[in-house]
Amino acid sequence: MMNKTTTTSNSAMIMGMLTAAKRVTNTYDNMMNHVADFYSKQLERNINRRQTLALLEAQLAFFLGIMPIDMPMALRIAFTVWTVVAVKKCKRCL
Repeated sequence: MMNKTTTTSNSAMIMGMLTAAKRVTNTYDNMMNHVADFYSKQLERNINRRQTLALLEAQLAFFLGIMPIDMPMALRIAFTVWTVVAVKKCKRCL
């Protein structure tokens, strides 16, 4: 009897995890669609998921590089290099 209860609770836990994963995936897809729509309106052209991710990466790299926090110069240089690479990637994508 104990084994059947354990199997049932494990099945319920797995189903709960799958439901949560599906909800996270749906939320991510919904957010990405909104961001892609925003970029499409701003750039006055259709922007796909790959282009949206490239634009977000370039913005993140730039933001992290210019944040007014105390960080080692090597890290600031790494963020600058990342920004340049990300912007070139955007240029190729767009």
